[in-house]
Amino acid sequence: MTRFLRLSLAGFGAVLVALGLFWAAFQPGREIRGTWVSEGHGLVFDIGRLRMQIHEITPLSCVASASIPANTYLLSRVAGYRFAAEGDTLSVTVDELAAPIRAIRAPRPEICDEPTPATPSAIFDVAWQTFDRHYPHFADMGIDWTARRDLGAGLEDAAALAAALEASVAGLDAPQVVLDLGTRAVFGGTRPDWTGNAGYYASITEAKLTDMGRLPDAGITHGLLPGRIAYFRIDHLEPRRRYGRSTRSMAQGILSELASGYDEMTGLVLDLRWNTGGHHAAALGYAGLIGPAPRTIGSQQLRTGPEGLGRPVPLVVPASELRGVDVPVVVLTSAATLGAAEVLVLALKGQPGVTILGEPTAGSLSDQMLRHLPNGWRVGLPHQIIRDTAGAAFDGRGLPPDIRHPLDTSGFTAGRDTALTRALALLGGHQQ
Repeated sequence: MTRFLRLSLAGFGAVLVALGLFWAAFQPGREIRGTWVSEGHGLVFDIGRLRMQIHEITPLSCVASASIPANTYLLSRVAGYRFAAEGDTLSVTVDELAAPIRAIRAPRPEICDEPTPATPSAIFDVAWQTFDRHYPHFADMGIDWTARRDLGAGLEDAAALAAALEASVAGLDAPQVVLDLGTRAVFGGTRPDWTGNAGYYASITEAKLTDMGRLPDAGITHGLLPGRIAYFRIDHLEPRRRYGRSTRSMAQGILSELASGYDEMTGLVLDLRWNTGGHHAAALGYAGLIGPAPRTIGSQQLRTGPEGLGRPVPLVVPASELRGVDVPVVVLTSAATLGAAEVLVLALKGQPGVTILGEPTAGSLSDQMLRHLPNGWRVGLPHQIIRDTAGAAFDGRGLPPDIRHPLDTSGFTAGRDTALTRALALLGGHQQ
């Protein structure tokens, strides 16, 4: 028993030594450690040897967002965060984002040295300040945001706070606007009247397919149409991330493997009509398998405060050595094609052999900024302007298709997908 105990202690000690060596090997370097304030994202990174703390800031608040182990290997492989410093500038690559977060070395903001008040009116002010600094469309919506600050005066309880917050976001017509009020949620934006029937409409299309299959982790349904035309429907752009794989590489691997399974296809229908969005990085990854890459498709600008927008950051479709799609493609869109799915449409529009067929997209291309309030509630909002290479933005109007084909609800009711029929005609297939 004594010998067993000695062996056990020796083994435990060896594990501790190994863990210590592992931690020492991947602790943040001196050039990364310290306090960094982001440009445009409203974040403060406090990076030490053992822990990293992230705070969300406004001029009046500093709310703790995360406290995580400062191990660069785990941050990269598990969380998808990578850090690179050059002088007093820190680049934070977040796996799901299309472009890195840029931060500047700075003293810790004084606002973070005191707890943020959690009275109803103070909480309202944190939400108001968040939208004031980051929401990019007040002028487009004709909204006097300054006047709405008065809604937070004299609030006495959580019910009054919830009502004031809901009133404050009225008319902010963007699907990314969300109020998580603990027991319920409020969603912004207007959606097509037929949105609730999308599942039924999708089933009508599925009935036309042979050899249908699904990739649940990627939200993909696939199958064959007449004339050896493949059909891929992508319902969201949040493929389940695997250990050590980036969202871009995951998307490219999924599409390449899928295309390889249809190696005799003569054309492809890519259906994005019901796509609810997701990660911009996934959109760019999928686009890298259709058309030449790398290629710049436009730029994004963050709203950095009431003073305006930050510098334009190029949106680049990455190259890939994987097999791509080398046949004509028809992309189906609708007024419900949203967010990152619109970025995918932007990336494919104008590419050789690609035709966009359907309706203008939802007109809300930004990803969603989520911010915590001092009482644990959360708010979501768009915070970017995305433009094409000619400098045009599409917020509020959507990306126009090459061929307009309004969503035919009566056709679906009668068991017909007329947009699919038109896509087949374009690709040389035959109506089923």
